[in-house]
Amino acid sequence: MATCHSMLGFEDVSCRRGGKTVLQDVHLSCKRGETLALLGPNGAGKTSTIGLALGLLRPSAGRIHIDGHAPGSLAARQTIGAMLQGGRPAQAMTVREWLMLAGAGRGQPSPLDEAIQMADIEDLLERQCETLSGGQLQRARLAAALAGQPRLLFLDEPTAGMDIDSRHRLWAGVGRLRENGCAILITTHDLDEAEQLSDRVALLHEGRVIACDHTAHIGRRVPGRVIRCRTRLEEATLAAWPDVEGVRLSGGHTTLMVRDAEAVLRRLLAADPELSALEVRNAGLEEAFLHLIHDHREQAA
Repeated sequence: MATCHSMLGFEDVSCRRGGKTVLQDVHLSCKRGETLALLGPNGAGKTSTIGLALGLLRPSAGRIHIDGHAPGSLAARQTIGAMLQGGRPAQAMTVREWLMLAGAGRGQPSPLDEAIQMADIEDLLERQCETLSGGQLQRARLAAALAGQPRLLFLDEPTAGMDIDSRHRLWAGVGRLRENGCAILITTHDLDEAEQLSDRVALLHEGRVIACDHTAHIGRRVPGRVIRCRTRLEEATLAAWPDVEGVRLSGGHTTLMVRDAEAVLRRLLAADPELSALEVRNAGLEEAFLHLIHDHREQAA
């Protein structure tokens, strides 16, 4: 069963690289049995956050702990499994040898069956790592991260390059790991994936955590509601209406963030009699993401 024990802690952490501040006063935690999604635009500081937790970077201020240990220490390394973009063995070996090496490196040369099944790589075990395609290598990276039963797992864009079946298999596996008490930090640009997998979401922008809340609560930070529809009205026309705070076009649908849904609906129906596929709902993670970043930029201006 999961407990409230914190496996990862950032306490007022700042980091400078090449004379530039890449993280500023970051406070984060991830408990046993919890999945924390780290979201943000490119350059927000997600990669630096993981680098600090792994001991690959050093903070210029603040404190970081991995289950009470310093990042990069032997105890911390034996606690962590990490699936990173670009990760692969430094020398020629089979996928099976890679997994055995990864598990032994954590001091846990345990059976690999669960890692192999979750990553769906039964057919790849005897392949040389350098012969794997992009999607196959991504699955092997996941298995290597899971080898040795880590108690803290970093997943960096874990389903990039995976097919739908492998993606859903990974989602189910993450749920089982969480139930068994593993703490999981995931970075992803797929907001649907973040909603599916995470208990809490931390939003990074320009090196600062601008929001951190339970995934189900983050949408409450957005005032008003969301209207989604098919309409012949132009984006610029809709954006100029009172009570419309934002307009986004995607896949033939128009999504409006509005303060007064009833007033905007009346105007929509009057202006476009052919309006279709109408949906009105509360803001979700995607709308909260866009709204909070917009607010942060305005405050910084």
